[in-house]
Amino acid sequence: MTDSRIQQALALHRNRQYDGAERLYREVLATDPRHFDALHMLGVLDYSKGETDAAARCCARQLPSGPTSRRPT
Repeated sequence: MTDSRIQQALALHRNRQYDGAERLYREVLATDPRHFDALHMLGVLDYSKGETDAAARCCARQLPSGPTSRRPT
């Protein structure tokens, strides 16, 4: 279920449907707070909106989870 939500979020993000993408990234993180890809892309989204503090917090949360990164297939 998480992987399909990430795929959906990435598709929304690519299509500039940022609110929907953010909602799905946050849903994934509610289930798995250290999900590397969700943290990374939420950080990218926050940064693109000028929310640099929020983006930095996402990046900081990624650090301990890097080796367990789950790449969407």
